Order: sequence, then C-alpha cells, then structure tokens
Amino acid sequence: MPQISTIIEDDMEKHDLNIFDFYPDPIHFVETLKYFDRGDIASTLFVKFLEDYKEMKAQRHQDPMK
Repeated sequence: MPQISTIIEDDMEKHDLNIFDFYPDPIHFVETLKYFDRGDIASTLFVKFLEDYKEMKAQRHQDPMK
C-alpha cells in the first residue's frame, strides 16, 4: 500500500496547483525552504512576506490621486 505522502506528491505532479499564478510557486518555495532545513530563515521570510502583504493591502485602499 503506498504511503499517503507519495500519493499526494504524485497528485501534485499531475496538476498545476498554482492557480493564482504566484511567483515563486508557493509549493516549490516551501520545498526549497524545507531542503535547507533552516527554521530561523523560514520564520524570518514568513514574517517579511506578511509585513509586505500588509503594506501592499494598505496601499490599495489609498486614493490613487494623492
């Protein structure tokens, strides 16, 4: 009986799960972070992405004429 992780990986290879066309592809990016096995770097990047996302969302609601 195949392991569940193997089934999921096989399914991911068959389908393009990056439906929002993010760059870099989130799945590939997370796999790269896991490969380096550096939780401190992954945490720092995650916080940085959240801060950038928050800033980006805040800019969308401003008057573009300012």
